[in-house]
Amino acid sequence: MLNQYDKIKDTLKNPFMIVRSKTDNEVELFYKKYSRTPVTEKYLGVVIKS
Repeated sequence: MLNQYDKIKDTLKNPFMIVRSKTDNEVELFYKKYSRTPVTEKYLGVVIKS
């Protein structure tokens, strides 16, 4: 995830999907698909616990 901070921020601001954890009500998972990454096309998942 080196140098991917902008994609993390973008995923949190404009997610494709947000899922609440089934095991922890304080956890949400934010997902966004990126067609260009350092590797290949990928979904980025960011986990937030509040």
